[in-house]
Amino acid sequence: MIGVIGLGYVGLGVVSSFLTFKHDVTAIDIDEEKIKQLKNGILPISEPHILEVLNENKNRVIYSHDYSLLKGCEVVFVCVNTPENKDWSVNLDAINKCVDDVLNKVDKGTLIIIKSTVLVGYTSMVAKKAKEAGMYVVFMPEFLRQGHAYQDSISPSRIVIGAEDDKALEIVNKLYSSFDCPKVVTNFASAELAKYASNNFLATKISFINQIANFSNVVGANIQDVKDIMELDPRIGKGSLNPGVGFGGGCFVKDTKALYKQSEDLGSPITIVKETINQNEKQKYILLNELSNLFNGLEYLKDNKILVVGVSFKANSADLRNSIALDNIKVLERFTNKFALYDPLLGKEDKKRLPYKFEDNLENAIKLYDILLIFTEREEINDLPLDLFKDKIVLDGRNVLSDDRALKCKHCFSVGRGDLKKI
Repeated sequence: MIGVIGLGYVGLGVVSSFLTFKHDVTAIDIDEEKIKQLKNGILPISEPHILEVLNENKNRVIYSHDYSLLKGCEVVFVCVNTPENKDWSVNLDAINKCVDDVLNKVDKGTLIIIKSTVLVGYTSMVAKKAKEAGMYVVFMPEFLRQGHAYQDSISPSRIVIGAEDDKALEIVNKLYSSFDCPKVVTNFASAELAKYASNNFLATKISFINQIANFSNVVGANIQDVKDIMELDPRIGKGSLNPGVGFGGGCFVKDTKALYKQSEDLGSPITIVKETINQNEKQKYILLNELSNLFNGLEYLKDNKILVVGVSFKANSADLRNSIALDNIKVLERFTNKFALYDPLLGKEDKKRLPYKFEDNLENAIKLYDILLIFTEREEINDLPLDLFKDKIVLDGRNVLSDDRALKCKHCFSVGRGDLKKI
């Protein structure tokens, strides 16, 4: 029996992957509403494939908020959130309580696998407590992409095992024997740092390509061509080189801040990460800055109606954490109330929590609005008639709009496609 604590993207990815390999799972979360939804066959997050796996294996999974049900589990995964504090440090309150509860509830000999993102040094501290209680601990970072949580859980690019006990490593190797991918065994600190280093490197690539894209607009280069040329170099590789309005979400924002904060506190500041954070903060308002330039100030938008396309932090997700669109809307609403939002992935409850008007049909909405602000890659926009964009002002924060549609616009601004900036 496997136990999983924390049923967000990571936890449900773990649950669904081990159900696929025919393990029995006890799934725990303190959010009773989430547990109720799962028992009723409702997925509390927006992720492909997971709900089907949960429903197909409903006889082998138990959902509860009761930690005592973990008794009898051979392995318990800790997947609870570790959010940021205002000073950029990591808030460990939830995981500390979770670990204490686990140590008090499970049997001796149980292996605790930490998958929550934690500060370098945290697992070593937990391992000391666990050893005193007769239990084992390993740290196994997750490398999931939202929108691909099941696929990345069932077929990961690599499995990293931070283990400092032979028995713990033996249990992990047996548990993951069905997973066909590279497996790297290292110590706690290296595994913890590998998680932060990976996310920070990807975030840095994003901020770098955004600065190159901004310069492309100045000199008349086309960032799409520049990016394609860069990706042909195997040393650079593909991925995280799509220019736009920056990164949001529940990982990159907090992980960049956490790594920089710890490195600074320990007297070895990783300054390139600080610049990544600063660049991303500036980049997320690039569309409003362009809009302000067009109208000589946002206060002069007058009667222009604005449609915000894409509200979640990225395409193929309904996650609103660190949503760049919402950050921009908070600025925009100081100058006008003539705007609406479009995002088909958001559920009714998400929309109820936001005090804004939503449009349900993109084609009909574009007919009604003068200005489009695109914050996520809504590919269906390129299935719409060309003439729909005539006389429209489009500020494309993800370079999703096709060239022929961009050329129909009264004005189209893209991040780095300098040749389409002024039509």
